[in-house]
Amino acid sequence: MRKLKSNFERFYFWLKAYKSWSFYKTWIFWASFYGVVIFLYNLAFIFIDPEKKVLLTSNELGDFLAGVFAPLAFLFLYLGYRQQGEEMKQNTAALKLQAQELKHSVDEQRRLIQLHEKEQEEKHFQVLPDFRKTKENVKKYQIQSPIVDEDEKIIGTEVEKYLRVSFTFVNYGEVAKNVLVKSFEDEFYVRQSMYKINYEEPLDISFELNEQIMENLGVGAEYYNTLILTFTNLYGKAYTKYIHYTLSGSYEPEFNDVFFSLSVFIKD
Repeated sequence: MRKLKSNFERFYFWLKAYKSWSFYKTWIFWASFYGVVIFLYNLAFIFIDPEKKVLLTSNELGDFLAGVFAPLAFLFLYLGYRQQGEEMKQNTAALKLQAQELKHSVDEQRRLIQLHEKEQEEKHFQVLPDFRKTKENVKKYQIQSPIVDEDEKIIGTEVEKYLRVSFTFVNYGEVAKNVLVKSFEDEFYVRQSMYKINYEEPLDISFELNEQIMENLGVGAEYYNTLILTFTNLYGKAYTKYIHYTLSGSYEPEFNDVFFSLSVFIKD
């Protein structure tokens, strides 16, 4: 019983291998099959009725061979087209597989780039400086300058009025380097510069406005302007922020004077 089972298993595996091989799909099978058919046909022609055998002339032999091998040639042509079609299918499948692999590679590369960018953002965020306004002040003052004549004799004094604007920002973040405060209207005019501002160190900004602006503020006008604050973090990444300030004035009859107010805020 065991031997019978073993033989059955061998036959089963042979049949399975034969089905996977598919010999009947190859051109060798069909060429052999066609040759066997022609051979059997000629044997039948020779042995079934030997008395009617005749030798063929050269032309007849040529026609016979042409008739015999012409179908075989068409068969090979057909099998060639079949093989070419299979190769094209395989090439198409290979191209699709390559396209999928390329797409997966591109997606993976994009994911790695996004991951790297996210890591860089987190890295820079951890060392981000943070400037916050702590003080703002506006104060008017005047300077008396002597008036001299042609002989350089003092003949009087001239009073020049100015408005001093000042405000302070404190860094509550990580260290800021290469700090510059520039005029928005003229970026080459640097109002303040510091190499480094550490945690809780101040950035003081002050400047003067002329008498003409003071007079305009005294009659109800408002003065707007912007400064540019640039700096880098610990790793050299550059940042730009804008400091907007507004000045306004109000006349107080009780004191017969103009009082000024200042509003400052910073934004990206």
